[in-house]
Amino acid sequence: MNKFLVFSIVVFLISCQSQGAISVNELLNKRDKYNDNQVTVEGFFGFDTIYSNRNDYDNFGDGFLFVLIKGEGNEQFFTECTEQEAILTGTFRKGKSDGGTRNYLLHIIEFRPVDSPKINCLKLLEY
Repeated sequence: MNKFLVFSIVVFLISCQSQGAISVNELLNKRDKYNDNQVTVEGFFGFDTIYSNRNDYDNFGDGFLFVLIKGEGNEQFFTECTEQEAILTGTFRKGKSDGGTRNYLLHIIEFRPVDSPKINCLKLLEY
């Protein structure tokens, strides 16, 4: 195998790992650290919320983020991007600790289903 090809594969694998999505729970547990920072989060995306997992989503668990995305989803968006595990990158904004405000993921720049990472959910939105 060509040395350049091997090197390219290794660099690609390292870059994929360095992007390291964090879980919703980890983000919420370290809200002060991540507040007003760009983060990549992996979790179960409903429509306008992202939970740690499907069970929390189904049972309206406490640990979730509201996701503000500009645009209207088309049929393909709802079929391929909602109610499944997804990776989203955006700016985290923490709510107040007294529960009076919500935690948000804003200014989304990446949104892909975990099972179909080639699908760019943001391109399935209509403005």
